[in-house]
Amino acid sequence: MKIKEMYCEVCNHLLDIRKENVYEVNIIGTIFGNTENYDATDCPYCGCQNVLKKRYKQTDKCLSKQ
Repeated sequence: MKIKEMYCEVCNHLLDIRKENVYEVNIIGTIFGNTENYDATDCPYCGCQNVLKKRYKQTDKCLSKQ
């Protein structure tokens, strides 16, 4: 599987998205107080934070039609 290249939203430099450089951030909603988790990394050139993708909670049960 080919890894997609991602670029900084501010300075347009290539981001280093290796596993050791990616961390999880929590964004708290203002209306209902719900929290969403995202993966993020910092740009090695300008230092700004770039959100990569949404993280979903892992569940033990699978919902199926029965």
